[in-house]
Amino acid sequence: MKKLFIVIISFYSISCYSQTVYVNAGISYSKLDLTYKATYGAEEKQYEDALWGTPFFIGIEYLKQKNYSLSTEIGIYQAGGQYSFEEMNKKLNNQIVFHSPSVLQFNYFSINPCVNFNPLNKKFKIQFQVGPKLDFLIKKDESAFSSVERSSGLYRTVFGFITGIGIYYNLNKIQFGINGKYLIGEQKISKWTSSGQSTFLEGIKASHCTYFFNLSVGYNLK
Repeated sequence: MKKLFIVIISFYSISCYSQTVYVNAGISYSKLDLTYKATYGAEEKQYEDALWGTPFFIGIEYLKQKNYSLSTEIGIYQAGGQYSFEEMNKKLNNQIVFHSPSVLQFNYFSINPCVNFNPLNKKFKIQFQVGPKLDFLIKKDESAFSSVERSSGLYRTVFGFITGIGIYYNLNKIQFGINGKYLIGEQKISKWTSSGQSTFLEGIKASHCTYFFNLSVGYNLK
């Protein structure tokens, strides 16, 4: 909670120098790579179908130059996966060893500062961006990870990188656009760990790969 408070204060401080304030909202596409491991060595993958989410971010763009600028976004997104048709059949026929909910979702609060390159920056703007991101886990599925969580197997904060491209149109003070973003590489959710609560389950290793597709509305302050 203290880390989140520091992040929000930092974002507010940066916003004092903002030149454009904007909102990104849309859909996310997340693929989960999750493996259960038993104490006797057997492994089982689950949640191989994608999970669709609804990300929402508030951002500011500042220090604008002709072809470059900086931006910072804070917001919430969902990651996870769900049972495939084959997995559902296996569960109904008691062929799945590790029984879990059919959908597994993690909610993250994220901050993304980026460097932007704008090869076209007039009435229409094309923007490429890349930068680091810091995610804070704010909600998770309790039943699937409870024993692992008790042994600190879940990552509460995840550091990574994000990249994206957007196309925007400036109508006086209002900016409209669409953008797509990708979390570079697999984002870790949990690591192998001995839960200490079960003689059967050794641990869970999970990571996700997530894409965002957003509509954007902004207001040019300067």
